[in-house]
Parts: sequence; structure tokens; C-alpha cells
Amino acid sequence: MIRIYPEHFFIYLKNKFSSYRAKRSTDNLNKLWRGEKEKEIDLKLIREYHIEKCKAGAIHVVDDGTWSDLNMDTFFRKMDRCASAIGSQYLYHLLHKYETDPKKLDRRYNEYQLFIGDKPLREKIQKPMLRLNRSGACYLVDLFFSDLPKKPWYYFLFILSSLILLSSIIAMFFNGVFILAVLFFGVTNLLIHALYTPKISGYIPDLSVLSHMLGIVVRLSKIEGFPQLAALERLKMHCRYASKFNKKFGWLVVDKYILNELAVSVYAYLNHFFLMELILFFFCINEIKGKQKLLIEMYENIASLDAGISISSYLNSVSKYCKPVFNEKKSIVLIDAFHPLIEEPVTNSFSLENKSCLITGSNMAGKTTFIKTIGINIILARTLDICMAGSANIPLVQVKTSIKRQDDLNGKKSYYYKEIESILDFINISKNGDQFIFLIDEIFRGTNTCERLSSATAVLKYLSGKNINMVTTHDLELQNYLSDKFEIFHFMERIENNEHFFDYLIKPGSCQSRNAIRLLEMKGYPKSIIREAYKLSKTDFVPLENQTVASLGYHLNIKTEGEKNGEVLYSRRS
Repeated sequence: MIRIYPEHFFIYLKNKFSSYRAKRSTDNLNKLWRGEKEKEIDLKLIREYHIEKCKAGAIHVVDDGTWSDLNMDTFFRKMDRCASAIGSQYLYHLLHKYETDPKKLDRRYNEYQLFIGDKPLREKIQKPMLRLNRSGACYLVDLFFSDLPKKPWYYFLFILSSLILLSSIIAMFFNGVFILAVLFFGVTNLLIHALYTPKISGYIPDLSVLSHMLGIVVRLSKIEGFPQLAALERLKMHCRYASKFNKKFGWLVVDKYILNELAVSVYAYLNHFFLMELILFFFCINEIKGKQKLLIEMYENIASLDAGISISSYLNSVSKYCKPVFNEKKSIVLIDAFHPLIEEPVTNSFSLENKSCLITGSNMAGKTTFIKTIGINIILARTLDICMAGSANIPLVQVKTSIKRQDDLNGKKSYYYKEIESILDFINISKNGDQFIFLIDEIFRGTNTCERLSSATAVLKYLSGKNINMVTTHDLELQNYLSDKFEIFHFMERIENNEHFFDYLIKPGSCQSRNAIRLLEMKGYPKSIIREAYKLSKTDFVPLENQTVASLGYHLNIKTEGEKNGEVLYSRRS
């Protein structure tokens, strides 16, 4: 006869619960790997680590304007498959930071390949990190980078008052007179709680997260056999300290996220009357302040492993990618490059040697998307050591863009004024020792034709010294004035069987197609307009300006006769 003891039943339940949690964790990690699990953490919180690192003096980073122009927030969301919030924070910063050490880039790429091929390793690393997959984990940054409150000299009185209240409650059952002590110290502790807790309340939940983080350090330190993972090896060096520090306060930390409403209420009352959080915080504060650099290093090592697996997951989901080759010339050679945010992208091969380039073509033909493709691939190469292409040979440049430009009504700045501020920034930074690629979408389109051509010519000649310019434009005249420093490329629309479409393929040379009027006709414009447009198109039009281009030092051979009410007048060339 088999006897079943009560402890057997509890062991059975414990094993069942552990099995359920393990299966749930594995399912979550599989969804993350396939990119099926949406991350809901606010980008404002994810940015916190990046902001703090920039305060500390990170110089070579993607600026906010370029990040916005290239839709990098959207790309980050697509790549973010991290199991923890701190992994997401680290990945966000990683995508911003130009890496200057080629050995670090090589190690990163090798780690991607290791993670892609080793599922058990990925799960060993990421499973414990799932406990940090919530917004609250983002606030570890505050604990590590901010100036923490000082421990008051009278801290021992908080502990004494809490102990006296507890002793008085116990003594009350033996002698009723102690009820007065219970009332007095109960009220005293309530006042202390009300006075001091607001000063530290923002840090209290972080201690629970810190305890989880230290536990992760200990768990990851037990993974053996992967000396190529530098972050894992560094965590092993911190294992003993992490375990020791966690034991000091870990048992006091209550994770309220896993408690029910009744338990949370009980915890709140105990905290109010026995000052649990206040005592805990000041118990830990000196240790944290003295070890902030060490704790940041633990944070970064954990987060870098999580971010590396996230990048590997993304690479495993794309059709092609490559490890870029860097050169110290003004040379770009891309084979089958594509934009990672387009679902079914058209690939383009592109070569540029020691020159800048002008890209012409009609609207929606692919000009802007192409320069964004170049920009995002160079950023990925310089930060993560990957390119969305069959192969890539690119220069060691930083990317600066002037693409999205709008009137600033609140700042009382016009579209054109915002643009010239952006281009002036290019001019100023081009004077330092770094090399840049400037991506400019329809330069100076916010002003009249004559001044646009003359200003654009002068500026682009100035910027083309050691830097690369990739400029989209509708002004075909620019190719005549910049041919010595710029290669000409174009995109074009095609019309076949009265159907209009784009192939989105970049082509060398200037655009020879003249389909604009044909498109008006296809869209049903009145025939009188179409006839007049075709008639006028057989003659050349030149802008009539009061100013001459020669005033800028460049004779552009544009006939100028007048301007009326701020509008450019046109006349036929005789």
C-alpha cells in the first residue's frame, strides 16, 4: 500500500507550478525570438540610459535630428526583442553610439552568430531577465546615475521607534498599560513616514528591481563554457559581491507586482507603522552610493547580453545582411542594399568613389527613401557592425541629415529658416576632425529658384572637401555647376499601357524622362491645360530675378529681369 503524506502533495504542487512557470518563460522567449511579442514600455523610459550616458560625455552619437529623419525609433521597436527593460535601454543607446574600436565590432558580430546557432544558451541567459521585463526596471538608471539622498545621522531612531512599537504590541497582550506606548509610537511612526517617505519614495521600488538584477548576476555567473562572451566573464568576477550584497537586503524587499490586493494592503499598513521601506532604503543607501560604478557595470553587462540576443533575433528574421568592410576613403560600395523598414523592399546596388552625388527624379520615385537607406545602413554598420545588404564597403563616417523640415509656428521660424539652420550646423561641424556623410533632401527648396541654385552650389562645393554629400533635387541645373565634385544619379517613373509605376531602382546619369505632363493627362486634367503645357514645354523657361547669381561668385548663366510680389516671374528665352 502506497502512503501519501501531506508534504508529498505540496512537493507535487511546487513542481507543477515550477513546470508551468518554466513553460511560460520558454513560450515568452520563443515569441520574443520570432518578433511576435510587442513591447509596451514607453520610449521615454527607454531613453533614460542613453540620456545619462550622453551627459557623461558620449561624443560620437547619432544626433536627435538624424535619428528622427531616419525613423530610427520605428526601427528600434522592430529590432527590440529584449527579455528585459534594461536590455531595451542598452540597445537604444547602442544604436546611437558610433563605435570607434573595430575589435569591439568584430566581437559583437561573432556574438550574433553564436546566439543565432545556440538556442539553449539564449534561453539560459534570457530566462532570468524576464523578471525585469517591466517599466519599473527602467528606473534602475535613477538609482545608478542620480545623486541619492544622504543617510541622516539619526537613522538609528527610525529603527528604535519601529522596534519599540513592535515590542509594545506584544507586551500589550500581557499588560494593558502598553496600549499607551502602542498609540504613542504608532502615531510617531506615522508622522515619520509622512515626513520622510516623499523624499525617497521614487527610489523604493528600485530596490526590489535591484535585488532581481543582483540575482541575475548570480544566475548568469553559473553559465560555463563561453569565454568568448566577455560580458558573461565579467559578471563572474562580480558574482560574489552581488550575492553578498543581495543577502543584506534582498529578504526585506517585497515585490508588490506579484502580490494580490489584500497582501498589498497589509504590506502598506506594516510599512506605515513599522517604517519598513524607510529603514530598508537607508540601510542600503550608503552601499549603493559607494558602489554605483560597479552596479552600472553589472547593469551594462547583463543588458549587453540581452541586447545581443535581440539583435541576433532580428538578423535571423531578415532576408539578408552582411558584415561591413570599412575604408578610410570617400568610397561607398553597396550590393543589394535595402531599407529595413519596408516590408517588401527593392534592393539597390550603388557605388560612389571619392565624390559626392546628386540624385534627381520625380516625386515618389524613391530618392528620399534611397538616401535614408544609405543613412540607416551606415549607422547600423558603425554601431552594430551589420548592414542590410549583400555586401558593403563603406567609409568611417558619421551621418547627418536634413530631411524632415517644417515651419515652426511657435518659434516663428519658416521652413526655409529651419533649413538654413540645419545646413549651417553641417558647415560648422565639417570644420572639426571627423568625417561626415550629409544627406540632404531637396536642398533649399523653401526659396526661389535663382537663390536656391546659387546658394546650393556654393554650400555643396564648400561641404564637399573631406565629406560626402548625398543630395536629392529637382534642379537639374545643379549637375552642370557641380559636375567636378558630384556624380549624377536619378530615379524615374515609367508609363506602359497608360499605367504609371516606379521601379525604385537608382540609375547613373541625369533623368531624361519627361512624364510630368503625361501624368496630368492620365489623371484627367482639362485638355486645354494639357495642350498649353505641351506647347510651353517646347521652350525653355528661366527665372527673372532682381539679383544676379554672380554676387555669390558663381556665374550660373541665368537671365534675370524682375520679381513681382515675392513670386518668381518666368519668360521664354529668346
